Amino acid sequence: MNNGFNVPIVIIFFNRPDAVRKQFEVMREIRCRKLYLIADGPRNQEDSRKLDECKRIWQQIDWECDIETVYEGENLGCDIRIKTGLDLVFQQEEQAIILEDDCIADKSFFPYCRYLLDKYKANESISYIAGSNQIRDYRMQYSYDYIMCAWTWGWATWRRAWQTQTDIMASYDRSYQMLHEAKQLSCAERRNKINLLGSYRKSAQMLPWDYNFIISMTLQGKVSVVPCSNLIDNCGFSADATHTQDSIEGYNGKTEEIRFPLIDPPEVKVNRKYQEKSFRFLCPSLWTKVRDKERWKRLLRRVWK
Repeated sequence: MNNGFNVPIVIIFFNRPDAVRKQFEVMREIRCRKLYLIADGPRNQEDSRKLDECKRIWQQIDWECDIETVYEGENLGCDIRIKTGLDLVFQQEEQAIILEDDCIADKSFFPYCRYLLDKYKANESISYIAGSNQIRDYRMQYSYDYIMCAWTWGWATWRRAWQTQTDIMASYDRSYQMLHEAKQLSCAERRNKINLLGSYRKSAQMLPWDYNFIISMTLQGKVSVVPCSNLIDNCGFSADATHTQDSIEGYNGKTEEIRFPLIDPPEVKVNRKYQEKSFRFLCPSLWTKVRDKERWKRLLRRVWK
């Protein structure tokens, strides 16, 4: 990557100069050649001060790089700003790598994404490529595998996927029914997403941009790619974060370089064992509750036979 990395990279940042400095150093090291910088407008004077500091950091780019800034004057809110910013990116680009300011990638994440973006660009069963892997007690047979709902902490996708997502809440009844019938998800996963949609509808809140994208891809039956090792360190767990104020129990941000050449799985098929482990990691209490409920159902069916 000494001659520069030519896949477009999107950096989404707000009011965290320390995280932006780390992200800047990664971009400098890989010599990214095309960079989109997306930022929402400030909510207050403190935001304004920190945003200006972040923007000054990006002004220090001293290598050959085509930079496009997508800066908002007023505060739209995290979810609207990211959605509209990525809409603009994919009007111009066929594919891109997306990093929020707090998602610091291992260097091997970038050639991993480049390889898979090229390999699966015409395969519409693949929706996006994830860089995060928190399941440390499971060793994959190949360099990557497939699940329905990978984390979007450092990820890559194509225009063909981003532009086919639907507004899940605008078609709530249809989305609810499709989730209820989604056989590619476990009972606990279906329950989780149905409850999630219900809670946002009840509170009249906007569904977060990543939830909308991931659920849209799931309802279309599309899978995501997850690496055999963790390539992303999310350093953004803090009180001033929008979606990650509280850390996830057991979270380990340590990254590990992925080895090349990548070993491809022989077919595109969901790794259900890994998918279950991933869901258990994110929602341990719900998984246990639904698992126990299913056990009781099976026991009662035996008793009544």
